[in-house]
Amino acid sequence: MSAGTDASTEIYRAYEQARDWALASGDAAREGLGPGAYLLDASPRIVERLREHTHHLGGAAHGRGDPPPDARGSDDEKARVRLLERLAALVDVGGMELLVSEPALLGGSGVEVDGALYNEDTLTFYETVVVLDRCGVLPELRDARGDRPIVWMPAPGWGGLAYQLKTLTPRIRCVLSDEPARLIAAAVYLRAAFPDARARFLEAGEAGSSSAGPEPLEDALEDADFVFAPAVDAAAAPARGVGSTAGATDDPTGATDGPEAQSPQRFELTVSLGAFARMALGEVESHVARAWKLGSRYLYDGAPRGLGPPDDAQARRAAIERRFWLHETPVRPSWATELPASSDDGKRRATFAELGPPPPFSLEHTLGWRRIIPPGDDA
Repeated sequence: MSAGTDASTEIYRAYEQARDWALASGDAAREGLGPGAYLLDASPRIVERLREHTHHLGGAAHGRGDPPPDARGSDDEKARVRLLERLAALVDVGGMELLVSEPALLGGSGVEVDGALYNEDTLTFYETVVVLDRCGVLPELRDARGDRPIVWMPAPGWGGLAYQLKTLTPRIRCVLSDEPARLIAAAVYLRAAFPDARARFLEAGEAGSSSAGPEPLEDALEDADFVFAPAVDAAAAPARGVGSTAGATDDPTGATDGPEAQSPQRFELTVSLGAFARMALGEVESHVARAWKLGSRYLYDGAPRGLGPPDDAQARRAAIERRFWLHETPVRPSWATELPASSDDGKRRATFAELGPPPPFSLEHTLGWRRIIPPGDDA
């Protein structure tokens, strides 16, 4: 048997494990995938070309920006040019060292530049990485000493952002949570991309109690690179040693360690890339509260511009701000120009607020640093 066949067999086994885990959640599995429910009965051929099917999970349509060579002058060629222009503008802001291309893995595609593939998903993830780097979060993940930092990713789609973060910061551990069926693609993709990584799947109810099963969250994190968890359980309880001040938590485990306590399970970052924007406000508030209880030092929310009414975006920011200090995201393109002064001081540089999101940026970025005690909670 060839090495390629061996790899394909292992990838399909990874798919079967993730699929069986999802099916164990009951009839809701197919409903959670909607039009992509066929992924619960995928053939080896579909799994081998998995990236062509991830648009059901929020990924860009396969081949977008990657027209055939004879497509010049067509709409596909125009899309290709727009993508290349945006790529160049983002690199101008973030630099090449943070740019992670799309591998040809599992049917990955895109515009080829110097032998590397780029598509709309690639650039969206790169944009997020640039913001996290400029805000000092990515360097902390990369340079963390001692225990490996943990990143919680609610509703992570097909796993593309997790792939980029793990590539740039190999020591991190990722907790990915969603309806189990919606995690199948991420589980398969990440295990194919990182074949030596260790993955764990949590059953319903296992995240919040050390006696609920063989893989409670804190035990799974001891030796895992990726933990896949049902959405309801992923952050049901703080990891060991991470709690909150007395009176400031309703955690069912009764953890009472102060927020300054050092935990062997260190939650560093919670990342929502479009997830919060698609949730009801109550769900957002619940996720933010769980991130705070987990001791997450940072919370990032990247929402596609124009998704939902402005009042929804303001309500999300308010929900985040209650438990996390909001910080400006210092992303300035090199073409930022001077604006006329409103005083006698002559010219002055534009502020970030005045510049607004630069054209290559497609997301509204919100980043918060964990508050010691949320306003309104008792000390």
